[in-house]
Amino acid sequence: AAEAIGQPVGDILFLDDNLNADLTAKAAGMKVCGVYDDSSKEYESEIRAACDHYITAFDELMNIVL
Repeated sequence: AAEAIGQPVGDILFLDDNLNADLTAKAAGMKVCGVYDDSSKEYESEIRAACDHYITAFDELMNIVL
């Protein structure tokens, strides 16, 4: 994905509500923002621990300092 958009992997902020997707993106070297969703609420604590940031609403993205 980084190559496709011509950016270094470490400059990409990946957003997802899925723990496995977040872990994969983190392992690839991306900055990761977990996103709350009812479908993954049972994994919220694990997602928070795995990610650099965590949001419950997209307007919170404005508060993230990269």
